[in-house]
Amino acid sequence: MKTLDWDFPLPRTHTGVLLGNGTQGLMIWGTDRLCVTVGRAGFWDHRGATPFTTRVTFAALRRLLEAGDEAGVRAAFASQDRQSAYRRPCQIGGGRLELKFRRAVPQSARLDLPTGTLRVRLSNGAIVTIRQAMDEELAWIETDAPYSVTLIPAWDYIGAKLAQDGVQPPTRWRNGFCQELPADAPLAVAWERRGRRLTLATALGPQARQRAQALAQKKPATRRAAAWWRAYWRDVPRVELPDPVLQHAWDYGVFKQAGLTTPGGVAATLQGPWMEEYQFPPWSNDYHFNINVEMIYWPALGTNRLAHFAPLWTMIRGWLPALRANAEKFFGAPDALMLPHAVDDRCQVVG
Repeated sequence: MKTLDWDFPLPRTHTGVLLGNGTQGLMIWGTDRLCVTVGRAGFWDHRGATPFTTRVTFAALRRLLEAGDEAGVRAAFASQDRQSAYRRPCQIGGGRLELKFRRAVPQSARLDLPTGTLRVRLSNGAIVTIRQAMDEELAWIETDAPYSVTLIPAWDYIGAKLAQDGVQPPTRWRNGFCQELPADAPLAVAWERRGRRLTLATALGPQARQRAQALAQKKPATRRAAAWWRAYWRDVPRVELPDPVLQHAWDYGVFKQAGLTTPGGVAATLQGPWMEEYQFPPWSNDYHFNINVEMIYWPALGTNRLAHFAPLWTMIRGWLPALRANAEKFFGAPDALMLPHAVDDRCQVVG
């Protein structure tokens, strides 16, 4: 099977090579150093949601629209509670791990599709190998090249806005941090270095710091990860195209499908686990059910990866009481379901 290649410099977060397991997302990029932007799907600040169905009904909305009452429509959907500096529920990125090499810079990268392994070649010829577990929030970086490590929380980029909304700075220690939120679960990111291997771990929820630190101590489960990729590629259709650009788009797209809609992961949002550290994700990295969620999951039909829908169905089933209540309040129909256009993972309206 194939490999995909990139040339450095990759100067921005979103130019990076993607590795993901549906929960933990990595973007590998850099210029004079190797940067690994790490995100964790599900790291939500849920405050600022808009109560949709309790303030306007379909009949009332129809009257406003037919009367051309734009001010009335805007008033009907205006938020009553704007606690958040970013004005709506939003997912938040994790941070950035930087590896600074002695007298060397990243030169090129090759992604081995059959194993999900990324190898970065440095200007001195050394190789940096990056792999990720597919069933744990864990990644491994291995190299013989000497380097220094810096872990930068997203707070260092967006902390001023977070602080405006009552978020406190993260707790930091030598090789990690834990970002608490006023009303939601904390996220911890930790790394551990032993010999030529650095382990990077994330954890969300109770005792996040302790769990991330413990996970970073684990030995790499490379055989289990390799078995996961073998099973994935065994079932995915193989497509050969005469146009190399289209071939790259197909190969990389099917690879990204594995890391975005992973069975056992978090139901995929607009960006999935690949969240930037330097700003809040656009559109809150939420669930847009007008077309976006559908487009994210369509490829799983064409590639016959039906198990990839499981996290989405599980989440939506958990919303059914709210969807029935929405429909009854808005339409007056007790036997209907109403799913708002843009929501967070609790089916709260975003924006």
